[in-house]
Amino acid sequence: MNQTLSPHQATVLVVDDAPENLGVLSAYLEATGLDVMTALSGNEALSLITRVKPDLILLDVMMPNMDGYETCRQLKSNLETSDIPVIFVTALMDMESKIKCFSLGAVDYLVKPIQQGEILARVHTHIIISALQKQLVAQNRQLQEQHETLDNFTRMAAHELFPPLVNIASAISELQVYRRITNTETEHCLMMLEDAHKQVLQVVDNLLNKKPYLH
Repeated sequence: MNQTLSPHQATVLVVDDAPENLGVLSAYLEATGLDVMTALSGNEALSLITRVKPDLILLDVMMPNMDGYETCRQLKSNLETSDIPVIFVTALMDMESKIKCFSLGAVDYLVKPIQQGEILARVHTHIIISALQKQLVAQNRQLQEQHETLDNFTRMAAHELFPPLVNIASAISELQVYRRITNTETEHCLMMLEDAHKQVLQVVDNLLNKKPYLH
């Protein structure tokens, strides 16, 4: 199993049109060992992400030209960036604004002024959750590939077994024509061969139809 990404190995993108806010948030995050990228606008953030994909985004709402809502909407509509967790950081405190943030796909919502302990706790938590989700998706994909490989092998094995079984059945038919009824030993061997043929044929049928069978 792959090791879960540590928050200290993660990269956070901070998006805010106020340089002083970028400075404060960057200092908080870098103090814990996080790598930090910054952008002064939504457009700059979207351009930056095409070159370096962050593990989490701290996104201001009220910005000129492209606000945080539209930035988040574009992030979530792009398959390459839709899985990046977004935490909105804003001075807006009304319930409508909070609901809008979550409806756009944000994982969390923080109200300015930001408390250092709170933002670090939430950032670290969402980085870990996101890493675990990605790990789970990767493991599910691996299991699916293994299942498909096993399924292909099973079907191939069943089809490979079928022609010899046809030959065995033909041989049994010929032996039945020439066997002597009074020869009990030959009769017994032939019965064993017939039973074995039926059992193997049942196994092949089960493999082809994915039915469980008992040994």
